Amino acid sequence: MRLKKINIFFLVSFLLIGNCLFASQPSAKPKPKLNYLDSLKVMAFINLGWKYSSDYMIKSLSCADLAYYYAHEMKWKNGETEALLLKARVLDYLVNYKDALLIDLLALKTSIELKDSIQLARALRQTAGMYNTQSKINYSIQLLNASIDISRKIKFSKGLGSALSDLASIYIKHANYKQAIPLLNESVLLKIKIHDSLNLSNSYRKLSMAYFEIGLYEKSIDYIFKSIKLGNQINNQKQQSFAYYQ
Repeated sequence: MRLKKINIFFLVSFLLIGNCLFASQPSAKPKPKLNYLDSLKVMAFINLGWKYSSDYMIKSLSCADLAYYYAHEMKWKNGETEALLLKARVLDYLVNYKDALLIDLLALKTSIELKDSIQLARALRQTAGMYNTQSKINYSIQLLNASIDISRKIKFSKGLGSALSDLASIYIKHANYKQAIPLLNESVLLKIKIHDSLNLSNSYRKLSMAYFEIGLYEKSIDYIFKSIKLGNQINNQKQQSFAYYQ
């Protein structure tokens, strides 16, 4: 199967224009009723797959395939899309970039068809990460900006904070520190607001790097200590939770 060349600029323009219609246009067909227990089964496999995705990738792929199978059986497109996003991410971790991108673009297409803005913002961000891995920086920036625009419109704080941080990482990688810092500052405020401690620690670390590179060493030290302190708090909470179940 040959991978067709994708006009990414057309794709992003289409996404941004189409997203403007999401809130005001109802679906043409009523959504089928979901079997609650079956949908729980799908989400259980997806959540387990994400848990395994960093260390047990083959198990994670199996979870993604099972989730897709059950979602497809019950004709639940959102569940299928979640399974596709998981599978694409794991394949990306396994350095199977071609198949990962194909599956991710399929998830992106389904998100557009469903007019699911949150899922679309997530799919755009994930595809951006895949293009970044392959050093297609301009594509990655375009997709992240699209994800940011959608997340702002629907007030999806978690997705907005993550997309801003990802975009800042690209700018840091290419020594555009002054562009990265405002993005990270906004990301920090959002993560504080929604109590996203783990990603907040990462944003503090990135701010420390950026300030160090432009010579603001006191700020750099301040943010690295904030990152370390928050990281220690997270580790202590995990240890306490583990001890509780022993």
